[in-house]
Amino acid sequence: METPKERAQRDREKADFLSSLELRECYRMTFETEHGRRVLEDFIERGHMLETTCSGNAWSYFYEGERNWILRITSMIPDLIGRVMAGMMAKRQGEINRQIADLANDEEE
Repeated sequence: METPKERAQRDREKADFLSSLELRECYRMTFETEHGRRVLEDFIERGHMLETTCSGNAWSYFYEGERNWILRITSMIPDLIGRVMAGMMAKRQGEINRQIADLANDEEE
């Protein structure tokens, strides 16, 4: 038999879960737009998500705090973050390929 206290706890957990789902949907709707994706890419870059934050000095704590912030945001939109990061990696690879081609052209001249 469930006590009133247990029922209240279960009701709070259910409300928290539904609120979490609603908030996740808000994140998805926000970052799924073209502007939202651009902002998300900026967050990923500024939040050091794609690099190590362990530098062995006091700045490590600061950078890890920034990184933790973007990890929390991206945990709300796991399906979208994969697509955004794939686009970012393709863009980076394109930049690398252009630099290699430029170096090859410079060597030929």
